Amino acid sequence: KAHDFFNMLTNPSIEVTSIIPVNDEVIFVNSALTEEAVEPLKTSSVVLAAYTTANARLVLYEYLERLDQRVLYFDTDSVIFTEQSGEWSPPTGNFLGDMTDEIECYGPGSRIVEFVSGGPKNYAYNVFVLGDNREVTMCKVKGLNLNYKNSAIVNFDTIKDHVLNNTPETFVETDRRIARTCTFEVISKPEKKTYRVHYTKRRRLEQG
Repeated sequence: KAHDFFNMLTNPSIEVTSIIPVNDEVIFVNSALTEEAVEPLKTSSVVLAAYTTANARLVLYEYLERLDQRVLYFDTDSVIFTEQSGEWSPPTGNFLGDMTDEIECYGPGSRIVEFVSGGPKNYAYNVFVLGDNREVTMCKVKGLNLNYKNSAIVNFDTIKDHVLNNTPETFVETDRRIARTCTFEVISKPEKKTYRVHYTKRRRLEQG
C-alpha cells in the first residue's frame, strides 16, 4: 500500500537500498535496518565472543613462542612449521579447541616436503605420501575457486614463481560464474580475477 511505502521511506531506522517496479500496481522494495536500529539477539554475546577469541589467540601465541624460528606460516587457527625427530610439536586432538594434524589423512609417515606462501590464506605445499610413494599438492588461495581449469593457472609452481621471481600478476578467467541480478534472476556471466603475492603484515627477506 502507498502509506506503507511512504512510511518505509520516511522511517529513520530503515535504509531503502533499491526500488524495482514490477507492474503498474506492485513495486519491490529492498531495505535493511540501520546499524543503530539493529537489536542484538538474546543468544549472542560480543563479550563471550571476544573472550573466546582472545583465549584461542593466547594458545596460538604460546605455540608460536615454543616453535620460534621453525614457524613457516600461521593464521588465526593454524600453524605450519618444520619438524625434526625429537623436536616439540603442538598437541593434537579431536575435541573443541584442539589442533588437528591435516597431514594425518595422507597416511602414516606422510610429510610436507615443500611449502610456499604468497600471503595470508595464500599458500601451497607438496606432501610426500609414504604409502603410495608419490607427491600430492595442496593449494589454497582466498577468493579463487581452484577447480580443474583454474588449478592449471594458479598452483604450487605459480605461487613459488611469484614469490621467488616477483612475477607480474596472473589473471584467472571464469567463463560461467553463477550470479544473481537485482531482480533475483539467476544468470551465468564471465568473471576475471587477479592473483598476486600480497604481504601487508609480513616481509620477504633474503635467506641468511
